[in-house]
Amino acid sequence: KNNLLLREVFMKYISILLIIVTMLFTSCQDKKMMNKELDEKNNTPEHVNVFVNHLSVVVDSATYADISASKCLNNHFADFMQASAETSDSQKWTGTYITGKQTYLEIFDKNSPMLSSCGIGFCTEKEGDIKKLLDNLKLTMGENVIIADRMRKTSKEDFPWFSQVEFEKHKHNKVLDTWVIEYSPEYLKKIVSGKDPEYYDITRKQYNERYYDDYKYLENIIGATIALDDKNTDILLKKLKAFNYEIKDMNGKILCKGPDIELAIVPATPTKYGVRDLKFSLNKAMEGEKLYRFGEKSLLVFKDDNTAIWT
Repeated sequence: KNNLLLREVFMKYISILLIIVTMLFTSCQDKKMMNKELDEKNNTPEHVNVFVNHLSVVVDSATYADISASKCLNNHFADFMQASAETSDSQKWTGTYITGKQTYLEIFDKNSPMLSSCGIGFCTEKEGDIKKLLDNLKLTMGENVIIADRMRKTSKEDFPWFSQVEFEKHKHNKVLDTWVIEYSPEYLKKIVSGKDPEYYDITRKQYNERYYDDYKYLENIIGATIALDDKNTDILLKKLKAFNYEIKDMNGKILCKGPDIELAIVPATPTKYGVRDLKFSLNKAMEGEKLYRFGEKSLLVFKDDNTAIWT
């Protein structure tokens, strides 16, 4: 009887021990799952909207002169001006600016000291998003990506202009330069005074508001075709993926769709590379002449669907 009793007690203790071990094991597994979920959450890039702010192109001197002298561009197409800018760290440039509602175009003479044949300037529109984007880029690109703060240099004083994401590995790219900026909230306060506090946001629309004229034809840049070699295609696609752009390969043409923009990447040739054409949305249908030439290689065509293509 004593042996039977001891056996029953022993079996009860074994059962209790098994239950405790099972509970501990389950708890450890649950903790592992929670830690895994936290790690995945921490390593998942936070969504940030990245917009095309402007594009820049370099053209030959004859084309640049024709563009500068064009009555259509100067008087009817959009706000049109030649301007110079300089940052406090001695970066300076002079170009022709054609401004729409949220986007603008920079045109440079090939004799200007530009490092690249063309460029795409991206931007964020919510304060602090550029820092979130920096974290995303470090996760998705695994490269040395930094933020540099740029000051606007004037004859009177220097003041905050924008923060800029710089891709250290891709500096001085002679084919296509890309960057991301976020305007400083203080910039417009220096440029435009006497407005209500809500006026001073950092959107493209607000930045362009001083120049945009909705009585003229240009509304926005809504597309571009860019001819690139394999190396530069890979670089650009890597960035666009980090920006959450939708990317589709269409039998040799790669379509990249982002907020308010569609970029098409096509193979480059020895004589055709960089930005090949731009597509604009228009505020109204073009009246009269619908085709304008600048130099020997540049052509602006107005379409019947309130768009225009500039090759």
